Amino acid sequence: MSSPASTNGRRSAALTRRAFAWLMLGGLGAATVVTRRVLRRELDDEEGEQGPSSVANARALAPYRAPVFAAGAPALSFLALGDTGWAGPILDGVAASMDRHAGALPFSFVCLLGDNFYQDGVGSARDPRWESGFERAFRGERLAVPFRAALGNHDHNGNVVAQVEYSALSSRWRMPGQYYSFVEPAGADATAEFFVLDTEALRREERESTEQLGWFEEKLASSDARWKIVIGHHPVRSNGVHGSIDRVRRALEELLVRHGAALYLSGHDHDLELLDSGRGFLQLVSGAGSSTRSMRWGADTLFASASPGHAWVGVERDELTIAFVESERGPVFARAFRHQDLVARAGAPDRFEAASAH
Repeated sequence: MSSPASTNGRRSAALTRRAFAWLMLGGLGAATVVTRRVLRRELDDEEGEQGPSSVANARALAPYRAPVFAAGAPALSFLALGDTGWAGPILDGVAASMDRHAGALPFSFVCLLGDNFYQDGVGSARDPRWESGFERAFRGERLAVPFRAALGNHDHNGNVVAQVEYSALSSRWRMPGQYYSFVEPAGADATAEFFVLDTEALRREERESTEQLGWFEEKLASSDARWKIVIGHHPVRSNGVHGSIDRVRRALEELLVRHGAALYLSGHDHDLELLDSGRGFLQLVSGAGSSTRSMRWGADTLFASASPGHAWVGVERDELTIAFVESERGPVFARAFRHQDLVARAGAPDRFEAASAH
């Protein structure tokens, strides 16, 4: 994680440059050679110690093509980013990029994917960090939209109830509970239902996690939404520093497959990734909101970058497009998917696990 200083006063070392690397970008059967520029950052895992900065950029040689929808524009579009908890120049750059590109990639709300405040969350709904880490950080004119937030592991170090309570004090912050759902229109006769989870409770296997999982499965099973989109801080699949979080994956992945979820959004790994589960749902990691880490590319990788940035998602009835925007380069990747192509694979065996078992 990157910040001017950690809470215990340890300072980061200087940026160091690494060599260019060649990677392969897979795309549901297609491969594209990409160039990757790596600036190495040695970062700790969970304690928040600041190490040297590292940014790994990966960009397809094919030019970026703006999203195109049959109806002309998507009925539903939103941004997704996580790990925004360090107020500072990286977060400022990402927020400015969100505002700057809103004309080409418009959105009606933002999904915050957890670790909203490093290192130890907030102390209360009146904590001054609300002003510095949220209100002023996202001050762009086009950022005057709802921010629908999930909790991360660092938020659990503080007062998580305060993040729920702040919803009553802010015109933009939305967290009606530690886990919750909401529905948005997604085109003619279509809706998208979002399920926002507290995955840190699942990772810790706290007593309340059983209640949360029961709520989640019941809501998924009873939902008649065409698009089911799940949000949690911890990824079920990732090729970043943390990788797949086993307890969260065991708790969630079969439910995602069984009930036809199309998209799982997470942060935790400080990079940008789009992964094909091969089982129906797509895993989107957008955790490069205020610091970055390098990652590796896997057989399931459709896109990855360790530059600061955010994701954009557009939905129009049967169409879903995901784009990634780096704060310095702008939009670098967009890919369209059809609902029937994702759902048709739901319930398929996990080919990546099967391959690794041999």
